[in-house]
Amino acid sequence: MAYSSQEIMNQLYGANNINLWAAPNGDEDAGDITTNCGYFIAYADALIDAVLKAKSTASFKIPLATTPTLIQFISGHLATVLMYERWGLSDVGKQNDTNQLAPQEARVMKMLAEIASKDLVIDL
Repeated sequence: MAYSSQEIMNQLYGANNINLWAAPNGDEDAGDITTNCGYFIAYADALIDAVLKAKSTASFKIPLATTPTLIQFISGHLATVLMYERWGLSDVGKQNDTNQLAPQEARVMKMLAEIASKDLVIDL
């Protein structure tokens, strides 16, 4: 079971952005966009599982049997950032052409580390 969904990605970043980032050439249809989002959700979920396995002082059973809301949003953010970065997108002309989603990635990875170390507790 995926921790997130394309709908959560749409809520976090807007459907227009998700469609653009999932189909950077503008030639993919809705099915391709859904497939691309699914791929990056799976990638994000695997990363979440790996961090929780490697760094956790808590006794999480991986993959998580239920998905707490916070993990849903971490997965949605990570999937979007990974998809955005995969296509080599950047915000040309803004802050030295840097990846504007990098702060989001850092924030959710910090939250994930805090969950793993039990500094941030999720209900399972």
